[in-house]
Amino acid sequence: MSVLSYSMDHDLYKLAERFCRPLHLPFDPEQALNELPIAELHRMRRALNIKGASALPKARLAACIARTLPEATERCFEWFDEILYQVMSDADSRTGKLDEIFFPPEYLEYLHDRGMLFAGFTRDDETVMIVPPDVLARFRRIDGPEYRDRVKKNTEWSRIIAGLLRYHGVLMFDELYELFSTYICEEPDERYLLHFALHASEYNTLITVIPDAFVNIFADDPDHVLAERKARLDLGNYPFTKAELLEAGKVNIVDNDEAFCNMVIHLKRMGMEDYDAVMLTATMRMSWQNDISPNDMIGETFELLGRAASSRDEVDKLMAQIQELVNNTRLWILRGHTPNEAAAKRASASLPNLPARPKLTLIAGGKTGHNDPCPCGSGKRYKKCCMEREDI
Repeated sequence: MSVLSYSMDHDLYKLAERFCRPLHLPFDPEQALNELPIAELHRMRRALNIKGASALPKARLAACIARTLPEATERCFEWFDEILYQVMSDADSRTGKLDEIFFPPEYLEYLHDRGMLFAGFTRDDETVMIVPPDVLARFRRIDGPEYRDRVKKNTEWSRIIAGLLRYHGVLMFDELYELFSTYICEEPDERYLLHFALHASEYNTLITVIPDAFVNIFADDPDHVLAERKARLDLGNYPFTKAELLEAGKVNIVDNDEAFCNMVIHLKRMGMEDYDAVMLTATMRMSWQNDISPNDMIGETFELLGRAASSRDEVDKLMAQIQELVNNTRLWILRGHTPNEAAAKRASASLPNLPARPKLTLIAGGKTGHNDPCPCGSGKRYKKCCMEREDI
């Protein structure tokens, strides 16, 4: 698995386009706050938990935020992971100005929404981001070995939560707390962990929040996942190691297990480019998490290849490879187990409806009629597609 970096130039322009306003130098926080729409000021007020300012007019609200910004933002340092820490550290080394650094945009937006970073254009049309001097001064005051240990711990916590959601899909907070507690050397305060997870969800793209639950960002139907997991309580949760969760909790990782790699190799042998083969294999796994039939991937495979199947044998081999991938995919509804692992633990009658081989719905009685749609997914009739190739 590998971690992909982001282009800072892209991040700067993304933020600058969203907050396309002049940024005057020397920097004045109150002036910069006045350039923001009042809706953004209220979002900042709520994020910083500033009380008694909800009814203030814009100018007074901007002045109130500017006045309380150093103290309010210092409370946010408690939730920083290593990337947020690096943003502040690099800004400190550049006297508050960021212009040639690589950070994910979600982290920059987290800081912007708390008044800890401002993006915009200077008089010379230079796109820059600036951390207010008073915020940097508070950062310098707390920075040290003890704080860096806290940051390291936060990074670990965030990745464990993201890793749990990668393999379980949806977790009610009580279950998240129970699972999380087994991987750390302390018993965390429930309220503190909840606050931490809520903050982490705002900068870690793998963590999202719905009422009473934390969700993998790719889960289309959290209620369905929760119901299926509840129906399989007797299966138990797969016993992931801490190292596995820390690796799974990284952003933009690619699976490298044997079934995944075999699927990629098979697609490349069919003529697919390496990147497309990896992305399609990852899409297949995520589709099955959201209850999409493996059969649907056959047509999509040939669509990406830009051709129909050359023979029925090619379709059969692809089906077999897809089934291997299905059976070795850690499914949310199986509480992190693969179908193969779940089958080994209990009777197959208790498993979700996954056939021994992907069943093509276009095949009746195991035989495709001449005028039936071709099972390769081309959209043509069988007699005008794979049947002709098989007769050659």
